[in-house]
Amino acid sequence: MEATGTPVVFSDIVRAWQKISPFVHQTPVLTSSQADEKTGRKLFFKCENQQKTGSFKARGALNAVLQAQERSDNVVGFATHSSGNHGQALSWASKVAGFPCYVVVPETAPEVKKRAIKAYGGQLVECGPNLQD
Repeated sequence: MEATGTPVVFSDIVRAWQKISPFVHQTPVLTSSQADEKTGRKLFFKCENQQKTGSFKARGALNAVLQAQERSDNVVGFATHSSGNHGQALSWASKVAGFPCYVVVPETAPEVKKRAIKAYGGQLVECGPNLQD
């Protein structure tokens, strides 16, 4: 697959951080001397499991929603297909920005994921267990 669009530069990352930082947690970065010893490297562990919705995906989803809002006055909501973290993140991000979100979820997705999507404001649309359904 060929890459499209413009390359991401550091100023893009700074702009994204400025937009999303009022809404996301500043999660800790941990280290482990034992892991450093075993690998011969200094390792850092970013605890994004402590982020909104339980994963790093909240950051990207919120940035995408806010960018769409900036680029067009015609945004009326968001939709995605997900069986988990992305659906939760987009539901949360849409709610933060005041938009509805529709998440197409395989009927076989874990109930805990479905409940979380709903809890973050997403409208659930169930589908068959594979993309052909």
